Amino acid sequence: MTPQEIFELRQSLNISMNDFGKFFSVSTAAVQKWENGTNRPSPVVEVSMQQLKSKIEMARASGRETEERDKIVRLIVFGGLAAFLIYLFSRD
Repeated sequence: MTPQEIFELRQSLNISMNDFGKFFSVSTAAVQKWENGTNRPSPVVEVSMQQLKSKIEMARASGRETEERDKIVRLIVFGGLAAFLIYLFSRD
């Protein structure tokens, strides 16, 4: 993903760099570097971001974007990284 795509993904969730970093178990500084193009996410994180973007786009197409976005944020806040990853790679 490009730095702009990463930024837009985070903005679509309406969350801070810090919270976005929690999704992928990285620091705020790491997210900032991804967004300004000075560093790239690991391949595993990048695949996870692409999957997240895909889930949001599917929800948008079906008119469920807000509901899905709220679900994603709740998962990471209350369920942790493992719950978030299960959600990302489950087939809905």
